[in-house]
Amino acid sequence: MTLSDVDEATESHRILSVIQQYPPTIVKLSGPQKEWSMGATELPKNIHLMNVRSVKKGQLLIRIQHLFAKDEHPTLSAPVKINLKTLFVGNVKSIQEMNLSGVTESDKIEKLVWNTPSSNDGQKPIPISNGILVIQPMEIRTFLFTTQ
Repeated sequence: MTLSDVDEATESHRILSVIQQYPPTIVKLSGPQKEWSMGATELPKNIHLMNVRSVKKGQLLIRIQHLFAKDEHPTLSAPVKINLKTLFVGNVKSIQEMNLSGVTESDKIEKLVWNTPSSNDGQKPIPISNGILVIQPMEIRTFLFTTQ
């Protein structure tokens, strides 16, 4: 149980629920030396590194989630800039955005178009530029990192 004002309660609820529902799972693997390691950059507390998975040699799939909804918290609901190039130590050759399942490149997906009032455009994902990701409230984005 937490006792706090509304803003602190929202913050602690979101962050504690992620920690309780999805505790970090560390799996020891045998085999050759790994070529990836976490970078020195710490993620902001409103960002959750949902998944880090080796796809094949030289490729790593990651999923990142913004924990807060728009206008849910005075500061933590804002879009966040993350330099994806600093997430992992190693020679990153390319960073490709994928669909959520990590199977298809996001720019090759035929997206559905919904008829909505013009006042309800919603937020659209901002493409990464030079390794900089702007992740908006409640977004989940998936990326494939490839080394040289």
